[in-house]
Amino acid sequence: MSENKMKDMKDRTLLPDDVNNFEIENGSFVGFSKEIRIPCGVKRIAPLALAPLENMKKLMLPNTIECFEPSALRQSYDTSTKQHHNIWGEIESRPHRLEEIHICEGNPHYQSKNGILYSADGTRLIYLPPSHYRKTVEIAEGVYELCEDSCCFVNAKEIMFPSTLRRISDRACCSSNLKNTQIPSCELGESAFQGSILPEYADIYNEVIPAKAFANCAVVKGIFLHYSVKLVKNGAFSYTDIEKIYIPPTTQIEENAFVREEGRWSGKEYEYHTENYQKMIIGGELGSNAEIFANANGIKFEVVGNSEEEIKIWLDWKERNEDLGDFGMLYF
Repeated sequence: MSENKMKDMKDRTLLPDDVNNFEIENGSFVGFSKEIRIPCGVKRIAPLALAPLENMKKLMLPNTIECFEPSALRQSYDTSTKQHHNIWGEIESRPHRLEEIHICEGNPHYQSKNGILYSADGTRLIYLPPSHYRKTVEIAEGVYELCEDSCCFVNAKEIMFPSTLRRISDRACCSSNLKNTQIPSCELGESAFQGSILPEYADIYNEVIPAKAFANCAVVKGIFLHYSVKLVKNGAFSYTDIEKIYIPPTTQIEENAFVREEGRWSGKEYEYHTENYQKMIIGGELGSNAEIFANANGIKFEVVGNSEEEIKIWLDWKERNEDLGDFGMLYF
C-alpha cells in the first residue's frame, strides 16, 4: 500500500466510521474503522487475516462464511524482539480489541448471540471476543464445548460458563482473566487455561488435569483438588507460584506435574534443567499418593484432615474478592 493511501486511510479515522473502511492486502484485511462488515462472498477467514484491523470493536460476518479461525484476530510479534514463551507454535500473538462479532441469520455453519460466535446448532462456542473489561460475560446454555483457541485473551470481570458444558478443548482459555471465575468441572484439553489469571484460591473438580492445563497461571496461591480429580499429568501446574495444594489420597500424580526450569551459570553459559517446584507445600492424608510424591521430590508435605472445612483452614482460604487489583493481559 502506498504511503499516500495509508495516510488517507489514517486521516479518515477523524471522520465518522464507515462500515467498510478496509482493503485486502497480501491476504489480510487492512483498515481503521471500529465497525467492519466483511463482504458477501468471503468463505474463510484465516489465521491473522484480521489482525491489522487494530481499531475494530464490532465485526459483522456475511452469510457466505464457511470457516472462521479464532486466531484471525491475533496480531503478530516481531520474532526478533519477542521475549515471551510462545504457546501457539508458529503463530506469534497478542489479543485484539474486538467486543462483538455478529453473523447474518441463516448461516448453515454459525450463529451469533450477544456478540459471541457459536456453531449453528448452538452446541459449540467458536469465538468469544476478548475485550469485555469490567463486564460479566455469560456463555449461552446448551453449549457443550469450547473449541480450540475460542476464549483466549478474554479480559472480563467474570466469565459464566453454562451448566451444559462438557469439554474445554486444547488452548481454549489461554491467557484469559479468570480471577473471579469458577473453573468448570468438565473434560479439559491440553493447555486449556495456560497463562491465565486464576482466582487466588481455586477449587478444581476436573477428573483429569492434562499437560499444561494450568501452566504459567498467575495470582493463584492455594488450590483445592477435590476427590473427583483422578490424575494430574506432567506439566499440569508447571511454572506457577502455588504456595499450597491439597491432593486427595486417590489422585495419581505424574512425576513432573509441577515442573519448573532452573538456570545455572556454568562459567561459559547457562545450563538449564527441570525439576518439580520445591517451595510449594502439598497437603493430604498420611500414607497417600500425595505424601509419596512429595517425599520423592523433596517437597514439604503436611497431613490435613479430609473435611472441606479443615482443608480450607489449612489453605488459609479466602473467598474471592471482586475488588482485587486489576491485572493486565498476560502475553506468551
